Amino acid sequence: MLKKVNVGFLLAFFLFTGNAFAESEWDQQNVPIDKEWTIEFSTELMQKTVNTNNIYITDEAGDKLSSIEVSMDNNEVTVTNQNQYEDGKTYNLHITNSVKSINGLSLGNEVVMEFVTGGEESEVPSSSSSSDSEEDQILSDILSEYEQKFEGLQEQSEADLNDLVQQANEELQEEVEDNGKTESEIARELAPKYLPKAQNLEEETDESFNSIYESLVNQLQKNGYSSAKAKPFKEDYQEEKEAMREDLIKTFLE
Repeated sequence: MLKKVNVGFLLAFFLFTGNAFAESEWDQQNVPIDKEWTIEFSTELMQKTVNTNNIYITDEAGDKLSSIEVSMDNNEVTVTNQNQYEDGKTYNLHITNSVKSINGLSLGNEVVMEFVTGGEESEVPSSSSSSDSEEDQILSDILSEYEQKFEGLQEQSEADLNDLVQQANEELQEEVEDNGKTESEIARELAPKYLPKAQNLEEETDESFNSIYESLVNQLQKNGYSSAKAKPFKEDYQEEKEAMREDLIKTFLE
């Protein structure tokens, strides 16, 4: 969702920021009692952090299921219950921020996903007489509303980043003119000042995105639509962030 921008001097800072992200298409209602969860992370994980202490499932009483097994294949984690879940019961899948990428970065926020096995589907506030076209229009209106919210976040994030870039570049040029050092030397000296600012900006943007995204998922489910309809927004957001980092790394190394 975030567009690529010419960050200039800040490229060195963003090399040290970022988190691993986990995502999956959650089917939160009517989950099969033999359900096997597959969670895709945005990066390869550190093997020793993928275990049942950091990724686990709890029952309605909040007790951890002892029958859970966790396995990893590159950036995908599979969570399997060696016993079947009880029908019509509520469970929670937990992914703690102790899960780390192969580079040692922690998952940004702990994830807790509730799911219910079997049972009746939750009530949907839509009339049985609604036509397919009416339902399509409701979905279109929801997605359009949140697309505008994500675009607003994108514009604000770009403005904040560009302000930080301008501030960094101005200070860089002033220091180069005053003491005659090279730009790379000054960049290393100024990194401790701007690195926290860059990291805070990314964290604030992630927090805002996650809040809007959660609201979208809730709105979709309230109207009887799959939460998977929201997934393209998260994919776009993460892809643009990864693409920006790749561009920064290439520019920095060149």
